[in-house]
Amino acid sequence: MDLATFFEELDELKGATKEITPTKSVKSDGWLKNLKKGSGSKSKGEISTLEKLLIQVGKLKQSHETWAHVFYRNLQTHHTLTPHASAQQYRVIISNYIAATNTKELSPGTVIAGGLLQYLESHEDDPDNSMIGHAPSELVMTQLGIVTPTKKERLGTSDDIRESSLSYLNQTQMTFKELKQQVIKWSEMRDEKVVLYELRALAVHLVKEQPLNRGEIVLLCKVRDNDPPQYLYGRIKEHRNEEEVAITTHAYEDEGSVVIVPRSRVYPLNGGLRQYLQFPKQMEKLVLDPTDALYQVLMDELKTRCDAYLISNAIIPSAHTLSEWNGGNVAVSDLPALRNSLRHLRSLVEVPPQAFLLQLESYCSQEVETFYRNMDHSAFFIPTKQQSISILQRFASSRVTMAKQRFQRFLAICEGALEVVSAEMRAILDGSRKSELTDWWLVLIREKVDQFLESHNYSFNAVPPNYIDQPPHSLDLVKNNLRTIKRILFVYQQHRMSLGLTSTQLQPSSEEISVTTQEEVIALIEDLKIKIYDVLDDFCEKAQTILLDQFQLEEDIPFDLVTVTSLLKLTEGSMTAERKESIERLLADVTYMKKMKFLETDPTKSSEKDIVPITGLILNRFYRFEHELETVVEVWGKNTS
Repeated sequence: MDLATFFEELDELKGATKEITPTKSVKSDGWLKNLKKGSGSKSKGEISTLEKLLIQVGKLKQSHETWAHVFYRNLQTHHTLTPHASAQQYRVIISNYIAATNTKELSPGTVIAGGLLQYLESHEDDPDNSMIGHAPSELVMTQLGIVTPTKKERLGTSDDIRESSLSYLNQTQMTFKELKQQVIKWSEMRDEKVVLYELRALAVHLVKEQPLNRGEIVLLCKVRDNDPPQYLYGRIKEHRNEEEVAITTHAYEDEGSVVIVPRSRVYPLNGGLRQYLQFPKQMEKLVLDPTDALYQVLMDELKTRCDAYLISNAIIPSAHTLSEWNGGNVAVSDLPALRNSLRHLRSLVEVPPQAFLLQLESYCSQEVETFYRNMDHSAFFIPTKQQSISILQRFASSRVTMAKQRFQRFLAICEGALEVVSAEMRAILDGSRKSELTDWWLVLIREKVDQFLESHNYSFNAVPPNYIDQPPHSLDLVKNNLRTIKRILFVYQQHRMSLGLTSTQLQPSSEEISVTTQEEVIALIEDLKIKIYDVLDDFCEKAQTILLDQFQLEEDIPFDLVTVTSLLKLTEGSMTAERKESIERLLADVTYMKKMKFLETDPTKSSEKDIVPITGLILNRFYRFEHELETVVEVWGKNTS
């Protein structure tokens, strides 16, 4: 008989013992002496059957062994866990058996039952010791708020983690006021991940202050010299003192597996994690699978090789560009590269590159074989070991699917990016983007010019709205404004004469003009020109990209408005009226903006009366103020009534 068979027999005896109730709970070493005969009315035959079973199962334990050996060997043989609920039922059955047995005459079965009952009562969770000595999964580390070096490096990029010292964790208690201050601090943090980390860290700190029970499964941190801290599961054996705990770290619970750990390095499992211990399938999530690290290495390498293949074959510009597109950072200027990527990726998804995939398969097979040859079998969680190894052995053969999924993901990114670009293209083709730009530069010019005038003591309240019928409050203020405007216009005109852009002679200003004022006027105009023309150049580049795309021309073909206009005339018969109108409007917009910039350097083109460059728009605002002020002086300078 083995332990599994014993439990099967116990399951059959559940009905025969369910009415037997022990008169006293037993947990102390002298529990046998304190038991009385139970009140059940079951036959001696049933008690005898259980007696025989206990004697048989007792033979599984050698004299030098504990019940931990028996349970763990059973796990190694059958690869199945004892459910938490079943262990509780077995405990009740055995307890009932002891209560129904004449304790004055200790039978061999009673002695065995006593030892087994003590073990089950001190091993309520995971009686098989399946988790003891194993490393915790990422789920557990996250739930307990433990930051590994990798996670610390990831969180360390946040300003919040640098500003937060977690000083409250050094306190044994927190007042309500301190807790309120900490909550307010969390509400002001920008990084939600850091807030979650701190909340979990506080929760773990509060849990760690709770007393530890003998037999409880905990996580402990082992530190050796300069090695990284090692986290693993153990079971509480005893409290040495207030500062130290003795913990068993091996499934057999031999004396050599007991380590003395400072209380500060012991992490009890919180309520949420303890719930996982109730069910075998959930327990799998608590233990780190040794194959996880290999999977991560293989997946990272597969991604790297797939990306390198796509880049080297000019299918995608770069992995960074795809990441930018995926985040919505894509523009019309990316359209040629986007269409190229879409075309090639669709082909790869339909017909994967076999030679490349064979290389991937060979690489994965070699890595898996190396891992399998050198793997530490004891590091596996026994119930899932065979499944993990089986999945790992099939990993290499799945390279076609994984590579294709990578290609499909990039294809989906490109399709999403194309939708973003298409929306911008529509705004450019229908003229709405040009209208937005026009409003933007007019508002910008007005704001910057007015700010400049204010910095030179210009009073915008000097002229009343209806200045023809209403006199100004101060004519001197109006005249001061006029002198300021004339100085500015004179300065700029002198600047243009020095560049040979005009031969018009202005009447010299009667006011002394400082070098600073000259530099400021020139800087105002030049800064606005740079800022606005940069945006207009970007618009024109996008418009050119769209026009080339409309006629399916290659990106490297020199853009020429005359050529595009000729192409429009040649193909307009096959176009819808709406598309033809959009292209014509865009051609007109590009032509207008290019002429604006051309007139900055060659203002002598008098035929372009309908096009005003940015410099002209800036000066027009000054001229408008000059006209207003001269009119006010002319109307009210002689009229004193």
